[in-house]
Amino acid sequence: KEKGIYVCANRGVNGMAVAEHAVLLMLASLKRLPYADAGCKEGAEGYKRVFSHYRATGHKELSTRTVGLIGLGAIGKMAANILNAFGCKIFYSDVVRADEETEKKYNLHFTTYEEIYEKCDIISYHVPVLPSTTGIINKEAIAKMKQDVILINVSRGEIVNNEDLAEALNNGRVFAGLDVVAPEPPEDSHPLLNLNEEGNRRMIMTPHMAGTTDDAFERMFSWAYESMIKVVQKGEKPNNIVNGL
Repeated sequence: KEKGIYVCANRGVNGMAVAEHAVLLMLASLKRLPYADAGCKEGAEGYKRVFSHYRATGHKELSTRTVGLIGLGAIGKMAANILNAFGCKIFYSDVVRADEETEKKYNLHFTTYEEIYEKCDIISYHVPVLPSTTGIINKEAIAKMKQDVILINVSRGEIVNNEDLAEALNNGRVFAGLDVVAPEPPEDSHPLLNLNEEGNRRMIMTPHMAGTTDDAFERMFSWAYESMIKVVQKGEKPNNIVNGL
């Protein structure tokens, strides 16, 4: 800043990629997709077993589910936009309430963690790692949630208490769709890699891949070049300045 050098960020550049992945995990968890896929690939007996299981237990449509968003940054807003296409009722909680126009645009209902725990069938986390968010998915929070709640984490693994989530999965209390885990990569002894049969049926994990689409990387380069061209060729200010110039 002292030398007049712009520092810029590509804020939100992979927002759509991460939001899309969050909804993917919601759908896959709701339909218990890994369980169905694995059973069908066993052959005729596995196919019949899975079919009978779904006939006995049923499954739901995303359109009838109430979704809670913890954090309403760029990714949270994009996730809300996708969920509106399904017709979900959407609650959100954030340290700063959005303005009335934003709430109306994304069909959002501002509330507390406690109400999200009580009313939401799916809870999706879109928060940074802070002292206030570290370990917020824990035994005490899960106890307040609905039975068979689906927990989606596409933010950071540190917001999860691994032992508490593993216990809830093993006990048939929750479902989880995780794109992140702490530490990364997880060690072989990690609680979430050593679930019982019930726990494994209830968890989907991907390797922190949500934001790494080809499209996101193309936008990263494009947005960076756009700012360079503004400064070098046009004498204008770049986009998304973060150092106060």
